[in-house]
Order: sequence, then structure tokens, then C-alpha cells
Amino acid sequence: MLKAVDKAIRCSNLNLNPMIDGKGLRVPIPKVTTEFREKMIKTASKIAENTKTKLRLARQDGLKDLKKDSKNGLPIDKAKLLEKQFQLLIDKYVKEVDDFFKAKSKEISGN
Repeated sequence: MLKAVDKAIRCSNLNLNPMIDGKGLRVPIPKVTTEFREKMIKTASKIAENTKTKLRLARQDGLKDLKKDSKNGLPIDKAKLLEKQFQLLIDKYVKEVDDFFKAKSKEISGN
């Protein structure tokens, strides 16, 4: 089993070199460099942007469905109210993504 775990760690693209030590496995972990931290923050930024893009696409789909419902008998004032509530919900989650990214960036950078 040790050889399989060793191989999996080596193939994981984490730049780790495990060593089989008798009955166990040792994985020395190097210190994190500033360059690596910046790369992690950049990756987290891309993930946050992709998430916000998906939220905006969900908003567009929801608004399209709401317009269809408006044409099929939903009162205009009710549709406007639902549209505002939907926008507030999307704004809330976009803000959550931003706040989470800021917290993780701070955590990654070590500040």
C-alpha cells in the first residue's frame, strides 16, 4: 500500500517527494515561498471571478423565466417585486464571494 500512496503523492503535481521509511511514509513539506503564495492568490481570484460569473448567469436565467411568467399572467407589480428580491439575493451572494476571497487572500499571504 505504501508504494501506491507514494506514487499518488508524486503524481499529484504538488512538488512533494515522499520517502518510504520502513513501515511508514514521510513527506517533507518545503516552506511556502512568496511566489507560491502569489500564485495561490491568483488562482483563488480566478475561482472567485468564475463563481461570480455563474451567479450572474443564474440571475439572467432567472430574469428570463420571470419575464416568461409575466407574459403568462403574473401581475407586473409582483414581477417587479420578485425581480428586486432576486437581485438582492444575487448581490448578497456576490458580496459573500468577495468577502470570502478577501479573507482567504489575507490567510494565504500570511497577514
